[in-house]
Amino acid sequence: MANIVANVVDGNSINLVVTPPTTQIVTIDRGLAGPTGPAGPTGPQGPAGAAGAGVATGGTTGQVLAKASNTNYDTTWIALGGTGTVTSVAATVPSFLSIAGSPITTAGTLAITYSGTALPIANGGTGATTAPAALTALGAYPSSNPSGYTSTQYATITDDTTTNAVRYPLFANATSGNVTVEYTSSTKLKFNPSTGALTISQLIIAP
Repeated sequence: MANIVANVVDGNSINLVVTPPTTQIVTIDRGLAGPTGPAGPTGPQGPAGAAGAGVATGGTTGQVLAKASNTNYDTTWIALGGTGTVTSVAATVPSFLSIAGSPITTAGTLAITYSGTALPIANGGTGATTAPAALTALGAYPSSNPSGYTSTQYATITDDTTTNAVRYPLFANATSGNVTVEYTSSTKLKFNPSTGALTISQLIIAP
């Protein structure tokens, strides 16, 4: 009985080896490939995916939902334009003020105080650093009397001949310059402008 062994030589031919009584090799070329068969039926539908995160409702005009890195939108509404970080805040003030704590780079307080420099008149001041100079600048005291000494040369004089009451003559503490103090003697010397009566406890006529 013959024994036939088939050997595939390449993709297109087959060798047949026939034994015994004699060994023969028969090469059979593979025929052309047949047409492609029809497509199989569609497989069943896969399971539904997990539900995604819903978009939050609410908010007002000019707001948007915030979104953190690698997360879904959360329910936090922020003003349109987002937020930022201030790295430095500084302040300047006019020369009559001083400022401490400027600039602020993380947290702190800006402390503003009076520097001692005169507040200019253009800014509502007097341009002076002392009370007498300020009063002089305001016209309360004349420049010739900046300390505001009480002086008869600056007093208002009224010619009173009708008041029916006691008046007291004033006495100066100096005979020249500015009068800094004025005196009266309420029990020793009295005058009534209405009657012209002068009451005096003692009258001495010097030689």
